[in-house]
Amino acid sequence: MVRVKAFDWLRGLSVLVMLQTHSMMLLLPELRTGELFKWINAIDGLVAPAFLITAGFALALVNARTPTSAQWKKSLKRIGEVLLVATLVNTIWFKLKILHEPWLLVRFDILQCLGFSLLLLLGTLIAFSRTRLLTSDAGPAVFVVISFTLFALSPLSEQVGSPVGYVLNRGSGSPFPLLPWCAYVFLGASCGLITAQQKSLNWFLISLCAIGYSLFALRPVLEPLYDPHDFWVTDISSCGHRWGRVLLVALLFRWLEARAAPAWSASSIRGLEFFSSSSLAAYFVHQMLLFFSWPLSFEHLGKDSLTWAEMAMAVVLLIALTAIVIWFSEFVMKTRRERLKST
Repeated sequence: MVRVKAFDWLRGLSVLVMLQTHSMMLLLPELRTGELFKWINAIDGLVAPAFLITAGFALALVNARTPTSAQWKKSLKRIGEVLLVATLVNTIWFKLKILHEPWLLVRFDILQCLGFSLLLLLGTLIAFSRTRLLTSDAGPAVFVVISFTLFALSPLSEQVGSPVGYVLNRGSGSPFPLLPWCAYVFLGASCGLITAQQKSLNWFLISLCAIGYSLFALRPVLEPLYDPHDFWVTDISSCGHRWGRVLLVALLFRWLEARAAPAWSASSIRGLEFFSSSSLAAYFVHQMLLFFSWPLSFEHLGKDSLTWAEMAMAVVLLIALTAIVIWFSEFVMKTRRERLKST
């Protein structure tokens, strides 16, 4: 299967920026103001949409190209791995608190949101595969409509109380509920279907960018249609602005992908591809390096204490350590498999 490298690079870049985003707690509190911080914070706000869009893209692409029960089982296994790591992270963070507050075990953070969003997407793909919609011209448009509908409903979800509200909004303590975040997954899926049908992905991305920026320009009209809500998270105008910027980066990567000699060095490309293929491992490893309660964690050594220059060096160190741990783990597992085969 031919891969779309632009989306691999986009996912790899989102992982790298995620490491920087989570490192911001090392910065001196007085430096978390001003134009530089606002600029970086705006970029950080694109990490989750980029990660979710690329995940939806990959799942839709592979299942549209190979709509078989074997492929569905393979995708389901991968989603299970995401949810397993999500549960492991929650167990490590909350430890004994889970005994008294078991809901913390399934607290919706980014991995829980990703896992359940992919489950919804996989179920939709399977259902549509039985109607030939995945291979029809209308397929991508249907997924765009689903995505936009979810975005449009997101401000309304803020009014839903527990227990349903626990998975739909942040009011019950879930940092990444299903709305609006699962909508990005379905938006990415529409791009995956376009690619599977061998149609012009670039023009499709340009169209989605134009729609996103148009929705942001229509904020004065769209925002008053809802009761007061968290505009920068759930409003479709804000979400359109986010996916517009993310897909502009995807378009840049498509331009680089089409060139015989990419503008970046080969090492930069390999770095993005490494973190793209190891995105789940990178999430777990960097969380442990940053926040795990041991004397050498980044949080223990330098929370709220670094200047901009020191934080930049800390981010480089975090990226290097994360890559080393992943590489070493993969080396150990590969060696073990080879020994088992030889016995």
